[in-house]
Amino acid sequence: ALPNDSSTFWQAVLQCGDMDARLCTFSEWTAGCSMTGEFFSTVEGYEWVDHAANDQDKAKVLGLNSVTLVVSCDGGSHRIPSVEVRSRCCKTR
Repeated sequence: ALPNDSSTFWQAVLQCGDMDARLCTFSEWTAGCSMTGEFFSTVEGYEWVDHAANDQDKAKVLGLNSVTLVVSCDGGSHRIPSVEVRSRCCKTR
């Protein structure tokens, strides 16, 4: 799936819901990124993902190594949910 435009975490959740989908989970995102170069080539920065550690004060982002800020399939961090970053929606088959 191609990434959505930048939005807050909560807007991203609603955008995915409007498409009868959901935010990709941490494991779905990393698997998709690692399996195909087509996915990796669309990663430009942090993207929101669904993660058990998400709460009202922080949410998980993936896509950049948090130290080097280089695009990465296994790098990430946490951000305040009101910050705008990209996201991807996934559907259960």
